Amino acid sequence: MTKTIFKVLFLATGLTTAKAQNIKDFYIPDLTLYNGAMWYSINGKGERVDLIDEFYYADNKDGTFKVIDIRGGTSDPTAASIKTVKFTKTQVLLIEEEVTGILKARNKTRYSPPYKTLLEMPNNGQTITWTDENEHGETTKYTISWTTVKVEGLTKRALKLVEEPSNGIFFKAQVSYYAEGIGIMKEDIIGADNKLFTLRKFDTLFYNRNFKNR
Repeated sequence: MTKTIFKVLFLATGLTTAKAQNIKDFYIPDLTLYNGAMWYSINGKGERVDLIDEFYYADNKDGTFKVIDIRGGTSDPTAASIKTVKFTKTQVLLIEEEVTGILKARNKTRYSPPYKTLLEMPNNGQTITWTDENEHGETTKYTISWTTVKVEGLTKRALKLVEEPSNGIFFKAQVSYYAEGIGIMKEDIIGADNKLFTLRKFDTLFYNRNFKNR
């Protein structure tokens, strides 16, 4: 894995003078207040549709955390992914991932050190770029930069992650936004025609007392 840091122009948003943060603040919400997030999907016209997704977050009490992404929600799940991650101050590292597809087939992958980097926090006013290679020799270029997003009328600092697969046939890149205090809150796709459209967006945080971390 190769990694390069590029300096970019300082944004006129106060990001360059903001105090240093922990990347955990951008990947999961405050677990004392929330353990889940509701999302909604967007159709080709940019309209909200009925398909609702749910995220759940849990502290495994061993230095790792679990992030569960349930497509279609717990009432009518169509697919799911379970990521076990650990945090440094500036990195989110993937320890294990289990994916259940539409046909209910399961695939679990356990990673060895050095763990796969999911997200990294650049210094203020900088961008981080690296390339990762999978077991099939296919590469993906990752670029992370600072931005801001609007959540319920409030402006929040966010990390913008652009993933560009080398074998992207149907799309050129996926763009994900991680907002401070929320976690991942929006996913966009840049198509082969260079048009950007939104796949799904964050709706609200919640706390489900019946959620059990297994």
